[in-house]
Amino acid sequence: MAEPIREPNYTVMTDEALASVAQTGDSEAERQLVMRFMPLVRLKSRPYFLIGAEEADLVQEGAIGLCSAIRDFDGRRNVSFRAYAEVCITNNVLAAIKRASRKKHMPLNTSISLDKPIDENGEGSETLADRLNAAAAGNPEELAIRREEELHVAHMLEEKLTGLELQVLNLFLGGMSYKQIAETLGRSPKAADNALQRVKKKVAALLEKENIQ
Repeated sequence: MAEPIREPNYTVMTDEALASVAQTGDSEAERQLVMRFMPLVRLKSRPYFLIGAEEADLVQEGAIGLCSAIRDFDGRRNVSFRAYAEVCITNNVLAAIKRASRKKHMPLNTSISLDKPIDENGEGSETLADRLNAAAAGNPEELAIRREEELHVAHMLEEKLTGLELQVLNLFLGGMSYKQIAETLGRSPKAADNALQRVKKKVAALLEKENIQ
């Protein structure tokens, strides 16, 4: 009598083994790997969000990057699946932000990074995320409050920044230089620089007004 076929125990498989099995078309292996790495997807998506869009939009972009990692991972190379997936997730999130940055008229689709320095003089390295994270210390309730503060600040910025300021900020966060921003918007580099300086001042004033230390 033939022995019954045993289902693989996905939970004890390494990430690399799961990826290899998933590449054979095993949908359960892929599902298990996606579930295992969704916390990393959320972690990599959190520093960025799109004003006027849901947080889930960038998480979805990160998940697409994870699926690409599962599909393309090569176990013969001397790299862990986690390291490879982290790169794919981050790249896909940033690519989504840069796609949004290329649109000239997008006041409701402006990407704001919580990891950009907020000093109005361009000095120092403190970021918006640093201030919002300062008191959270891993407490779930405070983490939830912090996220609400992040969204509140983003929407307040949307209301306070002009259309030009939003566009300049978006292109700057997308990695463009002042010269590239000026060429894209048909403005002088000085005008782009002035707009970004106004943005920094408004961010600093908003943080002070909202008492985010």
